Amino acid sequence: GGDTGPALAPGKPADSLLLKSLKYDGDVRMPPKGKLPDAVVKDFEKWIADGAHDPRTASPDRKGGGAKIDVEK
Repeated sequence: GGDTGPALAPGKPADSLLLKSLKYDGDVRMPPKGKLPDAVVKDFEKWIADGAHDPRTASPDRKGGGAKIDVEK
């Protein structure tokens, strides 16, 4: 969250400020030094659409969970 509202709207990628910033759609752009590859942005979009479950705790059989995301990098 913050002054502009919540960063994520689980299940609603179009309403998620995080996704808008990754797409460079608006004033806030992430990462600031250049856009991520389209495939990476699509992965974020799918993750948000699936409910934005924490990949460290979501099991593969949980609806919307189980996407293999390395959070240690």
